[in-house]
Amino acid sequence: MHGFDVNWLAVLCAALAKFAIGGVWYSPPVFGPRWGAFVGSTPEAFRARMIPAMVTDLVSGFVLAWVLANVLKFTGAVGLIPGARVSFFLWLGFIATTLISTTMYEGRPIALFGINAGYWLVSMLIMGGLIGAW
Repeated sequence: MHGFDVNWLAVLCAALAKFAIGGVWYSPPVFGPRWGAFVGSTPEAFRARMIPAMVTDLVSGFVLAWVLANVLKFTGAVGLIPGARVSFFLWLGFIATTLISTTMYEGRPIALFGINAGYWLVSMLIMGGLIGAW
């Protein structure tokens, strides 16, 4: 499958939005300390891997936004609500199911699933809405 002609500015903005949401979501005032406790990461250990993690997050966010733009184009989801709606179903079918299975197999707390799945839900809805509305 080759990529459709997508709006590259929308893809870039969606990727940057996902990155910003993650920065807030996993920050110390929000879910950062609780997430760190669940995964066994100290703030010092997290800071030590921050740069490579951020670069990886930006690149993977851009790829995700590009794929999402192609899916929205393929499904004909034009507009804020249709873009968010398709993104919700993608989140439900591919992200939430993967995260819950991984959480259960790893024996991690269900609250960790809530933190991570919530981040992905908000990110996908905003990315899909942005791309769809553009």
